[in-house]
Amino acid sequence: MHLSRQTRRDVMRLAVAVIATWCAVSAYHTCRREPASDVLLSTPDSAEVLAHILMSDSLSATARSTGAGHTAHRSAIAADAFPFDPNTADSLTLLRLGLSPRMVRSIYNYRAHHGRYHRPEDFRRVPGMTHELYDRLAPHIRISRAFRYFDDAELYPSDSSLLPPPRHRDSISYPSQEKFREMRALDLNSVDTATLKQVPGIASVRARQIVAYREQLGGYVSPLQLLEIEGFPPPLLDWFVADSSLVARLSLATATERELGRHPYIGYARARAIVTYRRNYGRITSLQQLCLLPEFSADDIARMEPYVSY
Repeated sequence: MHLSRQTRRDVMRLAVAVIATWCAVSAYHTCRREPASDVLLSTPDSAEVLAHILMSDSLSATARSTGAGHTAHRSAIAADAFPFDPNTADSLTLLRLGLSPRMVRSIYNYRAHHGRYHRPEDFRRVPGMTHELYDRLAPHIRISRAFRYFDDAELYPSDSSLLPPPRHRDSISYPSQEKFREMRALDLNSVDTATLKQVPGIASVRARQIVAYREQLGGYVSPLQLLEIEGFPPPLLDWFVADSSLVARLSLATATERELGRHPYIGYARARAIVTYRRNYGRITSLQQLCLLPEFSADDIARMEPYVSY
């Protein structure tokens, strides 16, 4: 078959374009492929870590190709168990504990973005963490004092022997907050953060959480409401009482949708339902009028009762 000169030129241009596109796609995928050891080579034992990862990847590939699953991979890598802090452990330590290179990279990335593990339970969130692996590592997790929400040694004196020794700093030391030596009843609706920090087991962060939640609610009607603060330790409830006469109430007759929606027990969906009901049927004289609305359950009505007026 005879092709004209112009046709041959067009065929050559098309071939060159196809080859260039293929090379570009291959280069793109090559650049995107992150080496398994990049995040780990900053440790002093980088050579040993790299060898461990290369063996791990090789065994994983062999297991996949032979259909043997993860049995060969798990049996070839010996996992140790010893105390460690997930906030400071280096890559070699994490690998010795039995974590995969992918999990180690996830931990490094989390810490690089200022993520911290404040409680042993937080370690469950590591991508790829299984129940079996966490159950094996949980007894060995030691969270340093610098990363805890509150002082466990003061809250649970019987377990203080299990805690790591305090860290010694070279910088200037400041006197710690003096704590109450005897149990006393503190009114949640009038106590300030300075007094809260004198309770054993409460530091600055927890004190601010208690006061901030009081402002959102309008006041506490029971110390049990402290358990609605994430991670609040139940043994501290004995230190508090609540004077419900100091609670600020919202008027269902005049409060706006925005004011109602900011309350933790109402929210914007229920606030919209209240305003709509008020517009359609007039003044609300009892919360029982809202029981027929799908947004309100019996528990919702009971929780709202101390915080509304008519």
